[in-house]
Amino acid sequence: MIRALAAFAAGVLFALGLGVSGMTDGAAVVGFLDVLGGWQPALVFVMVGGIGTHAVARAAMLRRAGRPALTAAWTWGEVDLRTIAGAALFGVGWALGGYCPGPAVVGLASGAWEPVLFVASMAAGMGLHALAPASEAATSCAAPDDALRAT
Repeated sequence: MIRALAAFAAGVLFALGLGVSGMTDGAAVVGFLDVLGGWQPALVFVMVGGIGTHAVARAAMLRRAGRPALTAAWTWGEVDLRTIAGAALFGVGWALGGYCPGPAVVGLASGAWEPVLFVASMAAGMGLHALAPASEAATSCAAPDDALRAT
């Protein structure tokens, strides 16, 4: 139950940060990514703030002897061609649409049609992925619960 509450609190904090920072405005994100055109650098401050917050949190986490607070051990996935291709596809979609999943879901509350279309397309993509046959490489990484039982 504590893990679910922690995840919910982190999601609410993330959503608030996205809204306050302007990351839910697809036009602002596209303007930031358009470095050869009408570049809008305001989101640099959001990125620097995120990196700084992560650096402080990571230092605090490592002082805990490297053990996570809500689980027995860290689990890491394997970086392979599918991971790199997925990251590239994510970046292209973000640049073209101006949204990534978090801001798009938060943007649903605005009532604008753009986040609704983005989230519907994202859900369709996840549905197609679920229908695709799993490859050997995709199933070779241990699930977090399996990795915890192995330690």
